[in-house]
Order: sequence, then C-alpha cells, then structure tokens
Amino acid sequence: EGGKKKKKKKKTKEEGYSADVDAAHEHINVEQLSKKEELFQIRFIVHKARKLVGAIQVPLVRIHLDTKVLRTKPKKGKNPRWNETVTFSLTKSEVELITTPIEIKVIDSAKDTQYGLIGQYKCDLSIAWVGKGKNLFYKWFALINPDEPQDGVTGYVNISIQIIPPGEAAKDLPKMRDEEVDVSDNVFFPPGIELQPGTFIVRLLNGEDVPQMDSAMFEGFKKLVQTSEDPPAELVDPYCKIEFAGTQIESSVRYCTFDPIWNEQLMIPGEFPSMAEQIVVKLYDNDDYAIDDLIATKLIRLSDISYSASDAVLGFSPTFGPAYLPFYGSTREFNDVYDKFADLNYGVKEGIAYRGRVLLEINTKMETQLEAGENPISPIPEQETDVIMANLQRHKYHLFASFCQGNMICEKENQVEFEVSIGDYGNKFSPFASPAPSTTQPCNAVYDGNEYHFMPWGRTKPTVILHSQWEDVQYRVESLNTLIWMRDFMKMKMEQYEVLLRAFAHDYELEVKFENNLQELLSALTTLPLEPPDEDTCTDLDINLHKIRMFIINNLIDEVKAMLDGRLMYMARKEKEKRLDSVMEKMEDLCFEPQLGIPDVFIWMICGTKRVAYHRIPINEIMYSKSKFGRGKHCGSTGSFFLKMPQKDQIGAHLTLSLWFGKFEHVEQTFKPPRGSEVIVYAETYENQMCLVGGWTSKLLSRPVFSDSNGKYSLPLDCFVPPEGWQFKENWFISIDRSLTFDNEAGLKEFTEEVYEGQTRLPGSVWTGNFVTTWWSDNKGDKSPDKEEIECTEGWHWVADWEVDANRAVDPNGWEYALDTSIANYSPIERGYHLSRRRRWNRRRERISDINVLKKKHVDPEGWEYSKLFTTKFHPRERKFDMVRRRRYNRKLVSKVPMPVVFKITEEEATSNRPAKVFNMAPRIITEFEERQVHKYQLRAYLYQARGILGADPTGYSDPYARVIFGNRSATTHVIDESVSPVWDCTLVLDAVEICGYPDDIASNPPFIVIEIYDEDVMSHDQLGRVVCTPTVYNSGTYNPTKLKWFPIGGTRRSKGDLLAAFELFKMGTSGVELPHLPPFVDMRYLVPTVIRPKLQLTRVEVLTWGVRRMTDYKLIPIDAPHIDIEVGGQTLQIDKIESLKKHPNFASPHAYVDVHLPINEEYLPPINLRIMDNRAFGYTPLVAVATIKEYGKYRTEYAMLDGMGQSLQAEVAMDRALLTEVLADETDILEPELDLLGVIKEESESQLQAEAAQAASEKSASISKAGSEKSASISKAGSEKSASISKGESPEKMQDIEEELEQGTLVGVPEIKADSPPKGEVALDLGLEGSPVDEVVVEVESGASRSDSQASLISRTESKADIVIGNPLTGQADLSAVSYTNLGDASAENSIIDIMINIPQTAIDASQNGKIDASKSSQLSEKEIKTLEKNAKKEAKLKMKKLKKEKSTDCDSALIPLL
Repeated sequence: EGGKKKKKKKKTKEEGYSADVDAAHEHINVEQLSKKEELFQIRFIVHKARKLVGAIQVPLVRIHLDTKVLRTKPKKGKNPRWNETVTFSLTKSEVELITTPIEIKVIDSAKDTQYGLIGQYKCDLSIAWVGKGKNLFYKWFALINPDEPQDGVTGYVNISIQIIPPGEAAKDLPKMRDEEVDVSDNVFFPPGIELQPGTFIVRLLNGEDVPQMDSAMFEGFKKLVQTSEDPPAELVDPYCKIEFAGTQIESSVRYCTFDPIWNEQLMIPGEFPSMAEQIVVKLYDNDDYAIDDLIATKLIRLSDISYSASDAVLGFSPTFGPAYLPFYGSTREFNDVYDKFADLNYGVKEGIAYRGRVLLEINTKMETQLEAGENPISPIPEQETDVIMANLQRHKYHLFASFCQGNMICEKENQVEFEVSIGDYGNKFSPFASPAPSTTQPCNAVYDGNEYHFMPWGRTKPTVILHSQWEDVQYRVESLNTLIWMRDFMKMKMEQYEVLLRAFAHDYELEVKFENNLQELLSALTTLPLEPPDEDTCTDLDINLHKIRMFIINNLIDEVKAMLDGRLMYMARKEKEKRLDSVMEKMEDLCFEPQLGIPDVFIWMICGTKRVAYHRIPINEIMYSKSKFGRGKHCGSTGSFFLKMPQKDQIGAHLTLSLWFGKFEHVEQTFKPPRGSEVIVYAETYENQMCLVGGWTSKLLSRPVFSDSNGKYSLPLDCFVPPEGWQFKENWFISIDRSLTFDNEAGLKEFTEEVYEGQTRLPGSVWTGNFVTTWWSDNKGDKSPDKEEIECTEGWHWVADWEVDANRAVDPNGWEYALDTSIANYSPIERGYHLSRRRRWNRRRERISDINVLKKKHVDPEGWEYSKLFTTKFHPRERKFDMVRRRRYNRKLVSKVPMPVVFKITEEEATSNRPAKVFNMAPRIITEFEERQVHKYQLRAYLYQARGILGADPTGYSDPYARVIFGNRSATTHVIDESVSPVWDCTLVLDAVEICGYPDDIASNPPFIVIEIYDEDVMSHDQLGRVVCTPTVYNSGTYNPTKLKWFPIGGTRRSKGDLLAAFELFKMGTSGVELPHLPPFVDMRYLVPTVIRPKLQLTRVEVLTWGVRRMTDYKLIPIDAPHIDIEVGGQTLQIDKIESLKKHPNFASPHAYVDVHLPINEEYLPPINLRIMDNRAFGYTPLVAVATIKEYGKYRTEYAMLDGMGQSLQAEVAMDRALLTEVLADETDILEPELDLLGVIKEESESQLQAEAAQAASEKSASISKAGSEKSASISKAGSEKSASISKGESPEKMQDIEEELEQGTLVGVPEIKADSPPKGEVALDLGLEGSPVDEVVVEVESGASRSDSQASLISRTESKADIVIGNPLTGQADLSAVSYTNLGDASAENSIIDIMINIPQTAIDASQNGKIDASKSSQLSEKEIKTLEKNAKKEAKLKMKKLKKEKSTDCDSALIPLL
C-alpha cells in the first residue's frame, strides 16, 4: 500500500499439525484399518470465509490434497461466500488415506502469486475420518501466513469434508443456523496460536414497545367477572439472551410489561481471536407451561463496533452505547393460532415490522476471566442509570408524509388505505398506541384501462402527520449521510466516465475526464464536513468511529493526490481506474452507523384488517439537517417507493411520496408544503344504514349509526369538540369518495356497452306466445332500460350498432337458458323445463373527451355508497342484493400555529353504574392543491430496444414485452418472440395525465415513470426486471428532441440487462407547448421518431467458428453433436452442427455471415448472443451453453465515404475489407484482405455507373464465397488431419502437443501474426476459464498480457466482476471489454470454450434513409458537375484501394469465448 516496499520479515514457519489432528489419530485404531488399495472420493464443500486480513479484493480457496490441487472460483470481499464443492479421487488404502496431507490456502487472485497468499491451514484426512460417518460438517479453519506467523490469525474459512468409500453415496449436508456453527468449539487452530481470554460486559438497562406475545383469553374472562376499571394487563413477560461464539447468558424476566426495566450487568466470557463475527441479542417472552417465544433478534457485527490495527491510537476493542437497539421481525399484531412470519424474528431476513427496542451498553476487557463462583449477573447502581438516562433526553419529532400518486395497486376487491408508522407511533392496530392521523381515507382502487389499478386522489392528496419523542441522534445521522453523499458523488463521477468508455471516446478525452474526476473528488474529500462528536453526550464508539473515518479519508486524499501529481502520476490509466475503484470500496465500507436508535419508518398498504404490502425507510434517509450533506436524500423531496408483499418477490403498490422528518423546533423554519397547496384538517364520521323489508333503516345495525370507517367507535356529529388552539371553519358536509366517480370505462379510450335481453314464460307455453315477459338487465342482474333507450355516455360516441354476442356458449340466436332468473346457471341447450332465457347485446363506443372526466351523475344524489356487507367493496348505485349503505361527513378545522390535533370523544352509552368512556380520535389530513394548479400532460415513451435481459424460457430466450406505468395510466408494447435483446421500436402515448403543482416545479422534480419488462408465457408472465426514471418536461417554448439513454434493469434478484429508451412529458392546453407530430403508425404501433431513433446502417457480421472445446456433460449425457446459434440485431445465424465432437471438434463450414441493420453510434449496438445447442435423439435439442459479447463496436471494419459530391449525388462508397484467408503450412505468409469498391452510387440518372457498381459487387461476392470455401476446406482438412493423428495413436508427447494446440485454438496451418499488429476488425482474444462454473460473470479483458501468463493461470488474476488478463495465442495480446456468460448446466461442471472469430465489414447504406436519396434537389447541379464529382470519387477510391493493398494486413485473429 502507498507504493512503499514492504520489508521482508524473518521466516519462522511452524512445523507439524495442530493438537486437533493428534487427537484424531489417537481415536483411530490403525490395526482395524484395511491395507487394500481402494478408490475413495474426497469432497470439500467450501462454504464461506470471514475476517480476512489485509487489502482483500477477490479471494479464492485452493485445496492441496496429496499431489492434487483444486480451487474454487473467486469471490469479492473480506467475508465471501462460495458454497462450492471440489472433489478429489484417491486410490489408497485406509491406512495411507488417514495420513494424506491436506493444505487449505486462501489466496487473493487479484495479486501476484508471491504476495497473494492470505493464509493457510495444514492437516490430514484423519480429522474427517473420525467424524460421524466419516464426515466433518461446517468446521472453521483458522488461517495463518507461514512466512509471517507472528501476525497471528489472518482469517477463517468454513469447510465441510466428506470421505466417500467405494460403493457408498454421499450424505446430504445438515441444515444448521449460523449461531449453531459459530461456536468456539467448532474451530481448528494451527499450532503456535495462543488464545487470549476476554470478557464482554453487557449493561442491559431497559426496553420499550415490546409487542403482545400471550393470549388475552383469560383477560376476557376477567372482564366478565370484575367490577373495577383496572387497566388491561400487558401480555408479555420479556427477558434478554446474549450469545457470542456458543456462549450465552440470560437476563432476569420482567413480568406483564411492554416496557421492561432490567438495570443488570451481564458478563460473557470468550477467547480471542475468535471466528465469531457478531454478538446476538435475542428478546424472548417467558412462558411457564410452554416453550419460550422468540420476540425478535438483533445481530451486532463486531467489525462495526471495533477496529483491529497495530496503532494503539486507532485500534479499539468492541464497544457499544449506551444506545437503543431497535428490533424488527414479524408484524406486531398477536395471533392466537399461528404467526406465518415468525421466521423473520430470527434476524436473518429483513423484518417487516418494528418489534421494540432495548437500551444497552457493551464494553470489552481483555485478559480477564470470571472468577470461580462469581455471579455473571449483577445489578447496576441507580446513580449510574440516572446519569445514562440524563444523556438520553427525549426530543419531539415531526414526521410529514404527503401521498402524491399511488398506482400498480394489486388489490381489486377491497378498499385500500395506507398507514405510516415510526416505532409504535401511527400503528392503527395497536391498542396502546396514541391516536394519530397515520392513515389515508379508505378508497377503492380504479382500473387504469390496461393492467393495473390506481388511487383516484386527484388534487386532494392524503397526508399523514405523526408527532413522536426520541433521543437526539442528530450527530450520527449527519455523519452517516455525509459519508453516503460522498460515496454517491464518487459513483456519479465514475458513471459519467464509464459513459465515455462505452462510447469508445478518444484516449485523450478519457484522460482529461479521468483527471477532472480526480480533481473534483479531491476537492470534495478535503472539504467534507465531518464534524467531531460532542464529548459530553457522545459514546466511546462515536469518538473511535470519528477517528477511524478521518484516518481513512486522509489516506484516500493522499492516494488521490498521488494519482494526480505524486508518485502514481505516471501510472497507466487503467491501473489508476483500479486504484479509484479501491478508493470507492473503502468509502463504501465507511457508510454504516450501528447506534441509530430511532426505528425505521414503515409504510403499509392495508385492506380492511389485513396488511398486504410494505416499504421500510431507514430514518437517516428522511431526517432533516441544516447541512445539505447531512440531510437525508428523501427529506423534503418526492421519492418513488415500491411496496412489496412480505416474503414474496411481488409488488403490491407503487407510491410517490413527499417525506420530511426532523425535530419539532425545525418545523416552522424549514418545513413547507408544496407550492400551490394547503394542508387541511378534517373531522370525519360515517353514517350507516342497513336494508330491512325493502327499506333503509338505522336500526338493528351491527355498528353505531355514526362511526369511524371500521365501525369500531361511535362518532355522532355533535360529539366532536375542537381541540385547544383549533376551531371549526365550516359546517358538516357530505364528502363523496372520489373512486365512486369513476365507472367501468375509466382509463379506456374504447368501451363495449353491454345489456341483457331476457324472457320469462309460464310452464307449457312457447317463447313467442302471449305468456312471455321480456325484461332487460345489466351483467349483475340489476334492472336496466331497453337497449334502444340506452344513451351514449357524455364524452363518448357510438361507433357500431347493437349486435347479439354469439361468441360464447349460446345457441345460434345468442340465447342461453335457465330454470329461473334467480338461478344463474344458464345453459346453451334448451330444455322443456326451462322457464327463463337471456342473450347479450353489445355496442362499441369511443371516447371523444378528457379521459379523466368525473361521472358525478352516476353517484347517488344523497351521497350514499352501497355494498352487500360493510367489509366488502362499496359502489355508487344501489343494486339488487345490497344490504348496507353509508355516507361520509367531513368538517374543516383551522389553527393559527401548527400543533397536534386529537379529538376527545365521549361515548353516549353511559349507565348509572358506569360513567361514559372517553377516548381520543385522530382527524383526517389532506394536502389540497388549487384548481388552477392541476395540469394535464401527455407522456411519450420511446422504447427502442433492450439488451442482455434474462432468458426465462428453456431455449435460453424470452418473449419480452414492456409495460409503462405513469400516474393513473399504463400502456404495453407488443411482444418480441425468442429474443434476449428485443427491438420494440415503439412509442407509447399516455394522454391527459393529471399532475398537480406549478409547471416549473414539475419540470425541476418530474414524476416518476415505471417500466416493467415481462416474459410472455402461455400460463404465466414472468417479470424480468424493472426501470424507474423521470421524463424530460416541456412546459413551453421550442421543442428540442431528447436522446435515447441506456437504463439498467433491476427490481428483482434475477434482473439483468439494459433498456434503451427516452421519455418526454408535454404540457397540454393553450398554455403548454405545441405537441410535435406523432411518428408513423406501422403494424398497430407508433414507431420511435426519426429525430430520436438511432441511425442504422446495413452491416454485415461475419463469423468464423472454428470449433468447441472442453464441453461438459449436460444432464449427465456427454455433448456429441453441438451447433451454434448467433443472434445479433434480432436476426439469428445458425452454424451447422458438428457430427461427432469426439472424432472432430471443429465445424465443417466455419464461415458464415448475416446482413443486419445496426446503429452507427456504437453506444447503441445490441449485443451478440451465442447459444450452443446439442442435437440428440428424437429431435431433442437442449440448450447447453450461452455467451454474450456486449461491446464489439471497436472491431468494426473501417469504411470510406466520399464526401463533397453535392446534394443530388450523395455517393456512399464502402471499403468492404472481406477476410480472404488461405490456411497455409508456411507460417511466414501474411494474410491480405482484398479491398474492392462496391460503388453503391445513388443517382437515378447514371445507369452506367449503377451497372458498374452491380458488376463490382457481383465479382466481390463471388471472390468472398470462393475464398470462404477454400478457407473452410483447408480448416476442415487441418482439423481432420489433427483428429486423424489423434485417432492413430500418437506418442504421449505428440498427443499432449496436439491436445494443447486444439485447446488453445492454434490450428495447424494458421499463420503467425506479429504482436505489433493491432486488430482492426475482428475479435482478437483467447478467453479460457478454469474451475467450476458460475451463475453469471462479466469478463473484462485487458491488453498487454503475455501468452505464457495466460496459459500458466488463466484465472489467477480474476475479480468477482471478473477482470481477466489473458493473452491472445496469435498476437500475444487481447482487448475485449466485456463478455458475459450464464450457467445452464450442473453446478459442478467445468467450463466450455468456443473458438470463434468475428469480422464486421460494413456497407455505408444508412437504413434511416432506406438507401434512397431525395431526388427533388438533383436539379441544383449541372450534368457536367455531376460527372466531375463522379470522376473524382472513382479516382479517390482507386487510390485508397491501391494504398491499402500494398499494406500487409493482419486482420485474422481467433477468439476463445467461455461458455457455461
């Protein structure tokens, strides 16, 4: 580090094995072991590593067993997880087997072999032999560096070992939790390591907000027999359990309390160094007659509360607090039967609810142990607890949340409301939480006309305001947010630099940009406002963390300075890029804060009494600070939040929220609602009625006549008394649910009106007789007018006449029959006993007015809403089977100063023996925008293409389509079959989307757009990913088209790829911008406009596929007859199959090409996707391997274009550098590309010139075909000769040479190309990867590696993002920027390699012009001028051809693409 040469310390290697190995040999009776040699299989399952010391980048595990060596794939980080199996086969006797030496090494693959060793452990197989069933499961091995044993333990690796005798099967690994594995007795230490005793001193003070864990059945019985008004019991008996490395200690039990007070000191002994990474704090509920219930678990990582360093000033032992520790897990609502989210209480997965918090302090004393008989639990003096609580004084906090938009709602049948809570504040189901306006009004979600439902809030946005009390954590939040800001700033600068890299910018431009980034990073680091803590109120951990942060930041400053003008100034740019990546990783490691005691904010979507979906927001992201660096990224701004269903990878809703959280004293100075809006407080109650004997009445109701929305509390109009400081401004008024103003056609542009014509007859009569009654009804059976009396809805017009719907199970006249109208079991076949029949009439209409117009005439004039039950969905008009109805009353309140508002309600039901109960009730709060601040916008989504998306089908491809969701609208593209790089070329138009606010505010903070990508299948649609972005807003002025941009696809664990799209938002109306004309409408869709879409060229992609190497078995069957499918630009090129891979691993016809339109701009190029299919019996062709070449624009063949030929004669001449390769035995021959003039001259008046161009093209095509055939034949011949030589039984030395040549791709007869000849148009690389396959790896190859380095260890210099420096077998260098591949086979399979060469000669035909020229301007040039220009063009082209033919070209390079 720092460029200083490290002094070599004296080697003091420890000889021999540890005491654990000696103990294993003592348990083995050697006389009972067999001396017969047998074949044993030895399996090493490498699980994970922990606490690796040093600047670790990409470690891997290398296992030496006897004389054999195997290793895992590299993983990134100091605590990597592999879960990978390596298998050895040994032929030994049992006596020899137990003494077979094992050497486990952990190596940093990003460093040289000499300095990459992190640590090792030596033993033999006896440690596994003595295990149960000859297995050793989940054992920790402590590592040391043999060259520097004085450094102590350098890390731990967790490995399982299985010895499988012949004829036996391997046993499955048992399932064990981390706390069962991380015990002190489960570690093997190497000899010479002395463990140091130590003690954790945990001071457990108190807890709060512990949820109910016991049943209230007995409490209900006590209420029946008791007469006094005793408060209900707090049904939980909490106690704490502290665990570390298998040692645990429990606190005392505190009975019947949600806020326990312990004031106990717990002492936990331990030995150091320890492989345990975390202290486990568990909160339990004590049960006398059953197993204790786990309430929640919190894991405290030792790396977060300690720092290991040789410097005594910086290093410190584990310390924490005193500070509150929040717990998360299952929902707080108690369930007597079963809690389906109980697994979340173990702390491994993300908790979905707040479960309380505990105040504790942790200190560490080294070289101390408990005395014999000493009690590990002791009380804390009251004086000390008073001092601690005095430093944790509570402050009032204000939480504001305004709901701007709600869409992608999954719930259709029930009313939806949203709840915001922090801690137990705002929890509507908690019987002990203070009432607060924490929920939105229950409302029906409205169909958006395409796929989803949205919340019809309009200009009245629901608002939540919570007041809570917490301790002061301002300093910790500001420090954390400042570090996060610095990290995000670094990422932003590197993303800008990567854009230039993807665009293949000039080296000088890259150097300038990189240096500017370093300058800006240096300036930001040196001015980073990281203030020291207040020593009077801070903890020891606050002081130590500040020292560590400042120390690391100063080191980062020195490193950036060194790259600018210091010792690293002249380092290569790519090396500087690696250094800068290391700087970013170190900054990322600083972004944590273990002492944030304020719980996270939870947003829940609730339907009735059921919690459906949630989102969890860390408190630091929304907390206010005077410093812009210390302020949360969502504080005071609008953010996009996806509410996910618990323990499911599904989205329940998408919300756009404006959030603010801060101290109460900051509210008046800093908090302001959105411009053009007003925060209004309403008192709210519901009037309820039910239907009895055909009439509506308020009697016999199951709920009060006036109540809250859930019917729990009685709320008559006269019981509301304004709180202190508030007063009513208006009288009570009926408030209509906005969702009721939307009908079935909401969001649709076209709707089919339907009505049923029905007939009823008397028994024995006919349908045409006098005893037949005709009636009309809707689809729900309610009475409807005659079809001729149905008027077209306002804002619509008819586009067809009434037609009988015969496209269902009906008779030829459209009738379906039933016994009676009350029995809805209709049949298409008429029976004699049928007395009723009906048929459906349809008529289409189209919308001609605003799509968001409200249908107020469909609403009940008295404001009633109807339903079958109070718990089901309400609708605006009375129906046949409706049994209940209700209407909502609101009354406005005003106050001069912002202050909490809670109504004290007195119940009417009071008796002489018991006084009336008084309870608190929270009001409703909304943010209402002015009518003139509601604007209509049109969104145009230009979705051009995607690349590298997930292949969800067995073929390796998907059938993708995209869906755009914006506000209350959504739209869907068409489906592209069988592609992972689909080109939709589609413009989706979303009209009349209402957006509230000032236009300039909308432009500066535009609403969010969600784009979802799905794979269409017959039975289901699999989600492939999601993109969230914002549009470019045009409020007024001139229109400047936006540009397409790549958006990374995320949203799910399997998501990958990028989306190329652009989005424009136009303000509609007279005050808005003039809308540009819509693009052409082709194949039932709008294309992407010409001014936005990328310019295309007709491009020829040439491929030379030599063969495949090291193909592994697929589903236990060897691959014998593979073929290759190459997809680029939506077209697929198939290479003929290899008849027998064992006999001849090369393709008979390696040369192929495809002509496809590709973008001129290399940034927009789609990837090249390779698929290997195996041809098996009965036509079965499974997909066995895939590969993706993402960036290949640098390998384009150059072309010449003749400019200056006038507007009427735009001649585009392409120099097609066709690869005409002769495979000669003489290695001194130099390959020359034949250059020819295609002569594609676009001029309709020059027939002679066109004829010459056609003849030249024909001759060239013939020459290419001939050369390709000759090359194919020679390659096939060479491969056949090599295969023949193998089959003839050559000598072992000769066989080894032949095999190496085949694997390395150096085919016989391929001429040698000098290393100083750079590739110009072909992929030039040799990619090979040893070891087991991976799920997904992106391989980045750099130039400059020698061939010997490549062949010695292809993966010895690999990172987890997988930068591989590999040599080219022909040129000695390689430079391919990105190749990715995905595993489709067995987890234990090895890599495969395809030997391939790609050449991309281009024609200069611009597809955006379709090869045509505007002939209207041909008259601008005279005939003489045209001929002169033609002559000059021919002359210039011939000179270029002549010059290039003289040069020796070296465009033939091979490529080995790794396949998995």
